[in-house]
Amino acid sequence: MIYAFVEVCGDKQRDVLDDICLTLEDNQLAVNSYSVDTTFIPYFEQLKKQYPHLKILLSIGGGGRSATFEQVTENKHNRETFVQSTLDYLNKYPVFDGVDIDWEYPLTKEQGIGFAHLMQDLKVGLDALGEKNERKYINSAAVNTIDYLTQFVDYSQVAPSTDLIFMMTYDFYGPWTENNIGHHTNLKTHPHNTQQGYGHSVDAAVNKFISLGVAPEKLVVGIAKYARGWQGVTEHKQGGPFGTATKELYPASIDEAGIMTYATLYDTILGNKGEGKDGFEIRYDPHCACHYAWRETDAAVVTFDHPRCVSKSTICA
Repeated sequence: MIYAFVEVCGDKQRDVLDDICLTLEDNQLAVNSYSVDTTFIPYFEQLKKQYPHLKILLSIGGGGRSATFEQVTENKHNRETFVQSTLDYLNKYPVFDGVDIDWEYPLTKEQGIGFAHLMQDLKVGLDALGEKNERKYINSAAVNTIDYLTQFVDYSQVAPSTDLIFMMTYDFYGPWTENNIGHHTNLKTHPHNTQQGYGHSVDAAVNKFISLGVAPEKLVVGIAKYARGWQGVTEHKQGGPFGTATKELYPASIDEAGIMTYATLYDTILGNKGEGKDGFEIRYDPHCACHYAWRETDAAVVTFDHPRCVSKSTICA
């Protein structure tokens, strides 16, 4: 189980952290006795009593919350401050079994080197704390898998000091790929997308990280608990919506255009049998080993992880 997110104080901290960080140093965790993370601690402790083997990780950063990592990794002193703050937190709250660094994203080679150094320093610190407390702490990271972002990180330098790599095997396609519609969390690469220049998939991500020097047993596939969609889609000449283009997003106005929670997906598209409702037909495409919803009346396509693909007890088809 991963608690997300705790953030970091620094020049690029979010405004909502100003009061907390006023009494803290840059590069320290943005936490105090009253920060929201502390309200979860008693519940995590109850879970641990019920499930003693459950591992709970503290995730630091997150989408829209990662800008301060640039400052953290600028030099050794900043990294040391961050690592010590993290170790102090773990020592104070022993319910946590380690950390997850969710930097979205290192965007230069220098930042990639800083990320590797950060994971190395954390590993040293966690091992020392583990020896002191007679336990094993987990050092993990959440990372994007697309070529544009993996190019900045040397994973052969990251992997040895990292116990788990949580792959963001989702958001492969979205509003930013309006000329190449694709399944946003597909298991296999769809040939229609490849023809347009994109070969994203879970399969491609796993093979890439293995080739980059990450041991297979360290890789964790990410499951998308939300859906992405479009409308006004003209199907491909060889069938299906993938590899085509449209600027219209579906749904147009729920929180964020083109995206919906799994609860909304279930209520408005999947239905309680997972077979479609309100005019939506649930289709399976073997090319991408993925399910999607299609509605003819508005040419709407919605992509998501179907329960059949997530559950071990069923076949993804």
